[in-house]
Amino acid sequence: MAEAIPKPGAISFEDRSKKAKPYEWGFGCTPRVAELRDKCYSKAVVIKDWSEVISGLGVVSFRKDVKLDVDRARIVTQAFKDTEGQPIVLRKAEAVARLCEEMPIFIKPGELIVGDPNSAPEEVRWYPEISVSYIPEALETGFKHMVAQEDKKVMLDEIYEYWKDKSQEYLVESVLPEELSPYVYRSPTNPCFYANLWNTGRTLMDYDYEKLFNDGVKARIEKAEAKLEELEGKLFEISPADYIHKKNSWNAMVKSGKALIRFAERHAELARDQAQKEQDPARKKELEEIAAVCDRVPANPPRTFHEALQFFWFNEVVCRFLAIPGNGSGCRLDQVWWPYYEKDMKEGRMTRAKALEMIECWMLKVEEVGAYAEHPQTFTLTSGGEIFYTANIGGSKENGEDASNDLTCLVLEALADVRVNQPPIMFRYHRHVSPDVVERVIELARCGTGHPALFNEELLERWALMRGYSLEDAKRTQAAGCVAMTCTGKPLDSGFFPAISIMAAPKMMEYALYQGKDAFTE
Repeated sequence: MAEAIPKPGAISFEDRSKKAKPYEWGFGCTPRVAELRDKCYSKAVVIKDWSEVISGLGVVSFRKDVKLDVDRARIVTQAFKDTEGQPIVLRKAEAVARLCEEMPIFIKPGELIVGDPNSAPEEVRWYPEISVSYIPEALETGFKHMVAQEDKKVMLDEIYEYWKDKSQEYLVESVLPEELSPYVYRSPTNPCFYANLWNTGRTLMDYDYEKLFNDGVKARIEKAEAKLEELEGKLFEISPADYIHKKNSWNAMVKSGKALIRFAERHAELARDQAQKEQDPARKKELEEIAAVCDRVPANPPRTFHEALQFFWFNEVVCRFLAIPGNGSGCRLDQVWWPYYEKDMKEGRMTRAKALEMIECWMLKVEEVGAYAEHPQTFTLTSGGEIFYTANIGGSKENGEDASNDLTCLVLEALADVRVNQPPIMFRYHRHVSPDVVERVIELARCGTGHPALFNEELLERWALMRGYSLEDAKRTQAAGCVAMTCTGKPLDSGFFPAISIMAAPKMMEYALYQGKDAFTE
C-alpha cells in the first residue's frame, strides 16, 4: 500500500535535534548510514603552524592519513601530451574521456549512491593543468607525507616537467603586467587572497537539471551530432572560423557526453561484479539494483527517485569535480528531485524512511569529496575541506506560492541526522513560506551545526534585476558556493560575477587613514 505524502512541515524531528546523537546507534537514520559516516574520510587539513600562511605554504597535516591522488593528474597529463597541436576544446574532451575510462573507481560497503572524483576514499585530487609551480616545494613540506616515493618521481619528472610552462598559472603570469604583482600576490603588506584566482582555477557551474533530467545525456549527444550533420550542409554559408569553432565545440560535447555515460557504465560493471561475490542476500540485491540504475542513468531520463539521485550525482562527480576544479552547487534539490519522489511514493515503490536514508547516503558522498589540494596560497585554508556546495531548498514558485514540499523537510531532517559540514543547505525564505516548514528550519538550526543558511528570495530577485538581468533569469537566481549568486543553467562568470577576489577591508582602511600610503613600507 502506498504511503501518503505528508503535508510540508507536518513531521517534526525536534526530539532528534535536541540530542547530542539523534539515534541510539549514533548519527544517521539507519545503522547503515551511521557506519558510512563513521568510515567517511574527512579530508580537511589540520593547521599546525599559522606562521607560514602569509608567506606561502602552511604547516599542515590531513585527517586519517589522507593521500594525494596522483591518478587524475597522471591521466590528464598523458592526454594533453598525446593531443599536442589540437584545439584546446578537443584536448580537454579527450582528457575527460580518459578520466572516465581510466580513473580507479570504487563502491564502499553499504553505499546506495556511488561515484567519486578521487581514486580512493582516502585520497584527494589535484589539477596540474591549473598550477604546478608549488609542487617541488610542497613535496618536501606540506605534501611530503601524502605521496609515496615512486609517485614523487612521477609528479616531478613527468607531471611537473610537462606543466611548468603550460599550466593556467604560468600562462596568466607570463603576461601579467609587473606593476600589478604587488596587488595580486599575498604578502605581509598585502594580506588579501584569491586576487590571483588563476592559481586555484575554481569554477562554479549551475546545471539546469530539469532539462538534463527531461532529456538524458544520450538525447543531448544526439542533438550535438545532429548539429554536426547540419553544419556540413552550411559549409559555404558561414565563415571558416565559425565553422571550425562550432565543429570543434560539438565534437567535444559528443565525446564528453559519451564519457559521462561510460563512467556510469563502469560503476554498473563494478556493482554487478561485487554482487556476484556478495554472500549477504540483502546486499547482493542492493548491488544488483545499483547496477541497473547505473545502466539506466545518466544516459536516459530518470524514472525513479533512486535514478534521479544517481543521475544527479554522476553529473556532479564528472562535470563539477573530475573534469574541472569546481565547487558550489546552487541546485534547488527539493524542486528537481520532487517529481520522482512524489511518483515513487504514490506508486508505493518507496517509503519516506527509505528516501531519507538515500538522501543521507548522498550527503555523505558530498562530505567525502573534499576540496582539492591546490596552490599553497589556499592550501592551508581550503584544501581537502569544504566544497562550498550550498544546495538550495524552499523558495517560491513562479506565481509566488510557496514551493516547499515534503522533500524540503526531508533534506532538513537528513542533515539533522548526519550532522556533517557538507552539503551546506540554503533555505530560500519568502513572505508566503509555510510556518510549519519554518519550524523544521529552526529544528535543524537547533542542532548547532550552522545549518541552514537563510536567504531572502525576494532580495535575490531584486538584486539580479538591479544588475540588468531579465525577469526570467532573475526568477532563476540561486545561491551557490559560499554566497555567490548565480543563475540556473549558467556558469558563474556568465551569470552575475565576472571574477572572484577577496578584498582586505582592513588594508583599505589603512590606505584611507594614511592618505594612500602603506603603513608598513612607507
